[in-house]
Amino acid sequence: MPAYAAAATLPATIASIRAAAVADSEIVVVDDSSLDDTAAVAAELADRVVVRPAQGGAARARNDGAQVAGGEVLFFVDADVTVSPEAVAGALDHLRAGRCDAVFGAYEPLPPPEVANTATTYKNLLHHHTHLRARGEAETFWSGFGAVRAAAFAAVGGFDPAVTTGADVEDIHLGYRLRAAGFRILLDPTLQVRHHKRYTVAGVIASDLFHRAVPWTRAMLEQRSFHADLNLRRSHIAAGVLAVGVPVGTVAGAWLGPPALVAAAASGALWLALHRDFLVFVHRTWGRGALRCAGLLYLYYLYGIAGTVLGAGAYALRHGRRSALNWLTLEPGDADRSELAVTVAVVAKPDEALHALESLPEPAPWWELVVVSEAERGALPEGARFLLAPAGSTRNAMRQQALEASRGEMFATLDAGCVPGPGWLDRVRQTADGPCAAVAGPFEHDRASTRRRAEHVLRYWEWRPERSGCWVTNHPSTNTAFRTAAVRQLGGFRVEGALILRLAGLGARPVRFDPAMAVQVRTPPAPGFVVGVGGMARLRASATVRYFDLGLWHRLVLVAVSPVEGALHLVRIVREAVGEGTADAQFWRALPLVAAGLVSRWVGRDLGLLRPRLRGGIVPRAHDDLSALESEPLTVA
Repeated sequence: MPAYAAAATLPATIASIRAAAVADSEIVVVDDSSLDDTAAVAAELADRVVVRPAQGGAARARNDGAQVAGGEVLFFVDADVTVSPEAVAGALDHLRAGRCDAVFGAYEPLPPPEVANTATTYKNLLHHHTHLRARGEAETFWSGFGAVRAAAFAAVGGFDPAVTTGADVEDIHLGYRLRAAGFRILLDPTLQVRHHKRYTVAGVIASDLFHRAVPWTRAMLEQRSFHADLNLRRSHIAAGVLAVGVPVGTVAGAWLGPPALVAAAASGALWLALHRDFLVFVHRTWGRGALRCAGLLYLYYLYGIAGTVLGAGAYALRHGRRSALNWLTLEPGDADRSELAVTVAVVAKPDEALHALESLPEPAPWWELVVVSEAERGALPEGARFLLAPAGSTRNAMRQQALEASRGEMFATLDAGCVPGPGWLDRVRQTADGPCAAVAGPFEHDRASTRRRAEHVLRYWEWRPERSGCWVTNHPSTNTAFRTAAVRQLGGFRVEGALILRLAGLGARPVRFDPAMAVQVRTPPAPGFVVGVGGMARLRASATVRYFDLGLWHRLVLVAVSPVEGALHLVRIVREAVGEGTADAQFWRALPLVAAGLVSRWVGRDLGLLRPRLRGGIVPRAHDDLSALESEPLTVA
């Protein structure tokens, strides 16, 4: 059972599984690095709990659970689903009788009363009716409530984490591979479970479009699997054409007159006729809700067609498989834990004051302080170590020097001008006691001047204190704490802009953002900060191209959409500032400079995409410097 932020639904889910469980069974919960009490709740109720070091999505979580499971049958259940003894027994009967190698069921027609609304009821009814019509031999799989023989699961390599960074079609993708390998899959819609998730109309559209239509189309093209299964029957394809015919005929009526309007009306009538069974089923089950379901279903076809086009485009622009980056895991080693929990490394240029030391306590037995600079510094706190860096060292080179000398389990980096706030060190220490691979904190916005405000909005808006805790895919190296052993095995800071990308192998979102781990930035104002953000964008884009094997056409598309993306980013900054109450007069005065910086970032990003070079050197590809990790998981003491 993969679980993320599922503390509220886990008790009912696990209780239903206990009531339905057979002899010699176990419940394995994989906490996908939840920020709530999911892991603690699971520890009380489940037989085994696996806690991931970074948020990696449902595919990685299910694979991790399968690795520690001891059963001959793997039963996958979502954390917001409650099961019945009849459904579990029925699925196991199919497997024991040899009718299939994998089996899955369906949702009950109506959702539980506590989550019922129009969108949720429509979603449940459509899911149930689709599975009801597709009963029998199946080409796909459903992991919301599905069982598969462990041997068959292992034979195809489990779920493919490259398919998704969240939770969408990794189970359909698994079904395609099981069928291609000769295994049989059975869909039995009498095996029904209850789904305790509440949808909104916007949520339904986003789920169907970005988590179903787009990745499903790409999966079909990748696997060359075009079976008339579930909602891919010929009648559904015809209904999609008819759905488009209604608005096209209506608009064409302005030029062609009545014939086009008649064609539009005929298309609508035929569309309704094709869905007569579903609408009658809805009317019998939900009464007058049939009209609302018809409207939502019609929208489904319109944006579903758009999703198919986008999915085909995603397939055409697909990049390399990122083999090593998709399979890295973090496992405990055999060595005893280090006595030192944290190493704090402060890196400083010769002309920088060591403001970072102002609020740090004196080194204690559980943490150490390392200062790295190209020039001798004055008096340092008692117990601190000083490392002399070669002349001309970059900040990353100094961080690497400190990393090689680090003795702590967590390696926290600070630039000389970053002053930690109260409790900063304690937050890093708490991370050392858990499985997290990396944790990072926000930067307090400097409001000393309009120019300074613009610089901080540009550089640190993504990591502002007002943002809530979450998992992120990008963060500056400063004010970040890494699992020391893991980043050493990943090559540390030797390649500019690539460490976070390497950590992505541990999870789709490798860095936990902790709003309580804030620092104040007291570095002098950068003389050309607008140009500087463009340079940093170029570094990251170059590393992304090389590490994710982006092809030329993929890069050209990204370059083409850059202006739109930049404009949307500016709109998002304004919207979030207004919503958080931080859009004061100074913010509006700084906005023109922010817009200029976003243009610089856009230009730098495009240059990095078109010419992926970093400071005169080419970034090594993932398979060049991570191939050794494909067979050996990362281990930490």
